[in-house]
Amino acid sequence: MGPEIHQGVWRRSDQGHHLRFVQKIVPLVSSVEFPLSSWGESAGSISASLHMLANGGDPEGLFRAAFMESGSPLSVGDITLGQKYYNQLVAATNCSRLSNTLECLRHVPYPQLKAALDETPNIFSYQSIELPWLPRVDGVFLLDNPQMLVQRGEIAPIPVVTGNCDDEGTIFSLASLNVTSGTAFKEYIRNVIIPNISDSHSEKILELYPEDPTKGSPFDTGLLNAITPEYKRIAALLGDVLLHGPGDFSREVELESSRFGCISIND
Repeated sequence: MGPEIHQGVWRRSDQGHHLRFVQKIVPLVSSVEFPLSSWGESAGSISASLHMLANGGDPEGLFRAAFMESGSPLSVGDITLGQKYYNQLVAATNCSRLSNTLECLRHVPYPQLKAALDETPNIFSYQSIELPWLPRVDGVFLLDNPQMLVQRGEIAPIPVVTGNCDDEGTIFSLASLNVTSGTAFKEYIRNVIIPNISDSHSEKILELYPEDPTKGSPFDTGLLNAITPEYKRIAALLGDVLLHGPGDFSREVELESSRFGCISIND
């Protein structure tokens, strides 16, 4: 990204400032103390979880608890992984010729900026959950891969209520309706979901997610909702990769850290 872009912008200038503002304004309008809890759903839930990992797991008193619905710490890469998308955005808004590309973007008319962003991949693009505008490890807000931070216990020691829906991946697999065979499913895993996966791990995934619509997502619906031969299979995998897997991993670590989790009414 442009050299003028500072690391950690996401927290310092957006949600972090909002939380600090609320902390300052509440005592001015009420004599009653209101402990703040962080809450989010889907992307908001992921955001809430990442704030628990920021600053070495110290929320700085900005919130005392967290409610996270359908979202946990994701495995995200280095900030440089977003470079190509930033370059595309800069080019699409005619900012490439300027030395300060960020300042140029700030002055792009909203319709033009939105049109440029609409051309970047989203959940309905073939790459689905491999989104361009994810939080990245920047060395300030996120010091390491979020799941590594969780594993090391660098997470805010606060009460957490978290969980997912059973069929989280059904919307994300709408992007891959052209994947209609076992061979295409294997290539989709290798090229999109888990690039450079080893053959042994690839075969294990094929075993865990069989080519049987009755075992796919939406679960417990038999042959119903099988939009394509591989749709329910992909939905089961994407739901696990994006939400169930990270959530289960985080809860395991939290349980080992003398916390408790309510996994599911059905468990």
